[in-house]
Amino acid sequence: MGNGLEKTDALALLAAMVAGDADIRDGVLKLKEDGVSSLEEAIVLLRDGWGARRLLNRGELEPIDFGKMRKKSPPEALARIEHVVPEVPFVVRGVEYEPKDITRFNGKGLHFITTPDSDCMLALDDRDTWVDWMQLLYFERNKGSLNLSRGGEFPGVAHVRAALIETKWYEDIKLDGEVIANAPNRGYARLSKVSRGAFGELDWNDVISSFAMYRTQVATIYDPMNWGDPTWSLVLPYGSLYGEALDLTTYGWNDRASGCATW
Repeated sequence: MGNGLEKTDALALLAAMVAGDADIRDGVLKLKEDGVSSLEEAIVLLRDGWGARRLLNRGELEPIDFGKMRKKSPPEALARIEHVVPEVPFVVRGVEYEPKDITRFNGKGLHFITTPDSDCMLALDDRDTWVDWMQLLYFERNKGSLNLSRGGEFPGVAHVRAALIETKWYEDIKLDGEVIANAPNRGYARLSKVSRGAFGELDWNDVISSFAMYRTQVATIYDPMNWGDPTWSLVLPYGSLYGEALDLTTYGWNDRASGCATW
C-alpha cells in the first residue's frame, strides 16, 4: 500500500491520514484485495440484516444512515460554529495544536476522534473523508457478523437483549443524574425531542456530560441536530466490552450534544 500499513486497521489508518501519510483509498483498496468488492453493499447487509434490533427501538431513535451522515452542513451553519476549548491537544492535517488554538478553527466543521488511552484528539476537516473512514471502521468492527459467502447470519432479539449491548448517556459527569439508553446501530438526531425529567417537562438537548458503553464500539455526539458539524467520537479498542467518558469537559464537549449515536 505504500504507507507502512500491513492490514486494514481503521485506527492506524486514521493516524496515518491525519499525519498526511495515507488517505482513505488505502483502506478501501486493502478491503478489495481481501474480497470485499463494495464496502457500501457490505455495510447495507450488515446494517439492514440486524432487522431484529428494530424491535429494541424506542423514542426518537433512528437507524444509523451513512447517506444522511454524508450530507454537508450549509455555509451559514458552518459560519456559526464556535469550538469549545478542550483540556487536551488535538491534531489536524499533521499539525498538533494546543487546546487554546481550537478557536482558530471556528467556522469549520471538524470531526474529532479519540480513544480511551489517547492523550490527544485526532481531527478530520473534510466530512466526506470522515464518513468514508466511519464506514471503514463500521465494516471492520462488524464484519464478523457477516458471512459474505452465505449472504449473512445475524443473531436474534434474545441474543441482543442477553448481551446488554448499549450506550448510556448521562446528564451529569461521572455517570450521574438522569440517563437515556441507546441501542446499537441507532442514534438520536434531535435530542430536543427526547423528554427528560420526572414529568417529561425537559429535554436532552445540550445536557449530556458523560456516557458509558456496554459492548458498543463507537459513540458519537453531534453539536447541531440532524447529524450536522462538528462531531466528537470515542472509539474503543477492538473487542472491548466496556468504555466510558466520565467528563466530556476534557474534550470540550460537555453540555453540547444535540444528537448522539452508537454502534
